[in-house]
Amino acid sequence: GNKTNKIGYGTSFAGANVSVDYNKQQEGGSGKSIAVDYAPMDGMMVFVAQSDEYAGTNSSTDQVTFGGTYTTGATTLGIQRTSIDFSAANSDTDRTHLAASFAVNEDLSVSWGMSTVEFEAASKSDQEDSGFSASYTMGSLSLNASFNSSDNVGGTSGTDDEHKEIGLAFAF
Repeated sequence: GNKTNKIGYGTSFAGANVSVDYNKQQEGGSGKSIAVDYAPMDGMMVFVAQSDEYAGTNSSTDQVTFGGTYTTGATTLGIQRTSIDFSAANSDTDRTHLAASFAVNEDLSVSWGMSTVEFEAASKSDQEDSGFSASYTMGSLSLNASFNSSDNVGGTSGTDDEHKEIGLAFAF
């Protein structure tokens, strides 16, 4: 819907960043959200966010996401969990995402990620996604490669997808 009246506010409090948001929509619906992120120690960040959007009976959505990242040396690890609660019956989804990156040296870095989407509807299978990428820089030359795959796309069993890409770039 059209966002006509939006109010937002952000602040830092006791080392945490907090933001809140409200918007009124023309159709009589509204949306609210709140997000908090906090760095409890060097290299670590945790976050949580919640939002809801009311757009009439059987058209409302509640979403909660939380997770964190941790960096030590050349390695960064991340995890995130998102739950979406749709007001329509048997349509909720939960997604868990894990990722890691590693800088082998100043020229080469690699990263990996995977996620699982769980569907409330019994007729749907979990969607499983995974990916791997590498990047190598030598002077003005940059080489990138990635491989991504998805199983049970959209919850449809046997619907699989793969994508491979290699890129070469020169900086003049």
